Amino acid sequence: MKNITLILEEGEQILWSGKMNLKATLLKSIPWAVTLIILALFINSTLSGDSVSCTMNNVVKFGQECAQSTSLMYYVLLGIGILIPIITFVNYKVTQYAVTEKRVVIKTGLIGADIKSLYYDQIRDLSIQVGLVDKIFKTGSIKIDTGKIMSGKNGSQSVFDSLRNVDDAYNVYAIAQKVLSSRKENLYAGTVSKQHEEADN
Repeated sequence: MKNITLILEEGEQILWSGKMNLKATLLKSIPWAVTLIILALFINSTLSGDSVSCTMNNVVKFGQECAQSTSLMYYVLLGIGILIPIITFVNYKVTQYAVTEKRVVIKTGLIGADIKSLYYDQIRDLSIQVGLVDKIFKTGSIKIDTGKIMSGKNGSQSVFDSLRNVDDAYNVYAIAQKVLSSRKENLYAGTVSKQHEEADN
C-alpha cells in the first residue's frame, strides 16, 4: 500500500485497505476466455472447408482462397481468449483499494501508479453486488455512484467506479457507508443550522 500511503493527507487514517480476491477474479474471467476459444475452434473447424465461400474485394471466393481470412479470425479470437486470464492476473497485481475517513482510493496502473480519489462529498450512493462466484469465495463488489453519465447511441447511462471482488465485502461496504452517512448527516445538520441562523437574523 506504499503508493496509497504516500498520497494521504496529514492525519488521514485508513479504515480499510485490500486487493481483489485472486481466485474470484480469475474465475469470473474464465467464461469469457472459454467462449472466445470455443468460437475460435468452431470457426477453424467449420469455415475452412472447400464448400465455404467468402467475399473478397466484392468477388465471391471458395475453399482455400478464404483460408487466410479464416485463419486470421481464428488466431485473433484464440489469442484474446488466452490473454484474458493473463491480463486479469496482471490487473490483480497492480490494483489496490483503500477506504479512509475522507475518501475511497483506487490504485491501478502497470507502468506507473494511477490513483483515483473519490471524496465522500463526490459520492452520491454506495451499493454492493454479490454474485454466484462471490458467494463461493465470500467476496463482493462495491459500486460507487458519483453521478457520472456516459452518453451513447442507446441513450445515457450511469458509470460506476468499483471495488471489485474484495474479501468480506459487506464489512467494507458498512465501513464506507457509515462514513458517507455521517458526512451527509453533518452536511444536513450544518445546512439546517445555517437556515435557522439566517431566519433569526
